[in-house]
Amino acid sequence: MRTLRVNALRFRERRLARIRLIASILLPGASGALSRCPGAAFIGALSGSIAILAIVWRNGVTPDPLMAGVVAPVAFGLVALVALLCYGASVALPLSARNRS
Repeated sequence: MRTLRVNALRFRERRLARIRLIASILLPGASGALSRCPGAAFIGALSGSIAILAIVWRNGVTPDPLMAGVVAPVAFGLVALVALLCYGASVALPLSARNRS
């Protein structure tokens, strides 16, 4: 009986770990919140939101009549790239800290 209960608890813990990993990657700020690190949660939520907005609005909210070619999409692409790098760091650092403990 005890062995069955221990195996069930191990299975549950593995499943919860997978769910936490998926939530940490897909939801901005979840990684920091799950590891109880408010700074990483804030940076993750902020950079994830900026990346999403920069990708969605890469051509601008409204067309700019004075736009010089493809400058705006390139600028928004660079902003999105920097925000995605910050988001990746804000996900990776709390995940590695949680795995160490």
